[in-house]
Amino acid sequence: MQAIAPAVIKLLGEHAVVYGKFALAAAISIYARANAYYTSDNGFEIKLPDLGVDERIGKDRLERLYRSYRAGSDFKEFVSLNKDINSNALPYATILARLTCEYKCIAEGVSVELNSDIPIQKGFASSAACS
Repeated sequence: MQAIAPAVIKLLGEHAVVYGKFALAAAISIYARANAYYTSDNGFEIKLPDLGVDERIGKDRLERLYRSYRAGSDFKEFVSLNKDINSNALPYATILARLTCEYKCIAEGVSVELNSDIPIQKGFASSAACS
């Protein structure tokens, strides 16, 4: 399965949303792509080739990650509790943990690879597109 998401530019009101106001945004033709497929391996795999990350996470570890997420600790504590997971993969592992443990919609043996042409830290919402 493949999903794509476009980059976004804010035409006006980028900071207005912080105050509950509207912004005007437009999608542009630069994309992030997620490819998911089943493998014969147990557990889960998150590949971020643009960042040199290939993280394998067993089901037990994913369940522990989910429990630490549900505990509601602050961000620094959450990262510290899960420092054995690559920090670049941790947001995606957390999404995977929620999909698996909370929504029961992912089975073991799934590999997800994220690629993006969207420049990071340039105001194009690259992290939102990848998520």
